[in-house]
Amino acid sequence: WMILLAGYVIANHEPIMDNLLSRRRESLMLAVIATVGLFAGFYGDEGFRLERSDPDVVFRYVAYCLVRMTMVWCWILAIVGYGARYLRKGSPMLTYLNEAVYPFFILHLTTTVFIGYWVISMPLGLWSKYLVITTGTIAVVLLLYHVGIRPFNSMRFLFGMKPRPRH
Repeated sequence: WMILLAGYVIANHEPIMDNLLSRRRESLMLAVIATVGLFAGFYGDEGFRLERSDPDVVFRYVAYCLVRMTMVWCWILAIVGYGARYLRKGSPMLTYLNEAVYPFFILHLTTTVFIGYWVISMPLGLWSKYLVITTGTIAVVLLLYHVGIRPFNSMRFLFGMKPRPRH
């Protein structure tokens, strides 16, 4: 809830938004560095592990938390900064994607589980599986939205969307 509260304060305070807009590149660079540092320093083939027998377990855990929170905040600041740059003006693509948000929210988890069920047993590495599941989910949900929901007022109603205007 702290991130939500911070987002509310940031979005309603123009000087902060202007600062994020001007520092979006630095935020993105730090986010990428922190992400690489997090994965290179703390994750192996089996994910994040802390051994209780390790004498530096407290130090490693505190370092992990600091790098992780730095990564999270830098990504948030970068996304908000780039959003302030590119999403303040309307566009047909922004209108399309804005309308797709709620159906995407409703469908994404089921689609992720469905795709993941098949991908998880494939002889791929962790990151390959992640990429297949993530891109597959985005592609399938957008296809379902574009072909099966968006054109039909009855489906739009079921997914909480306004009816299409009649021409």
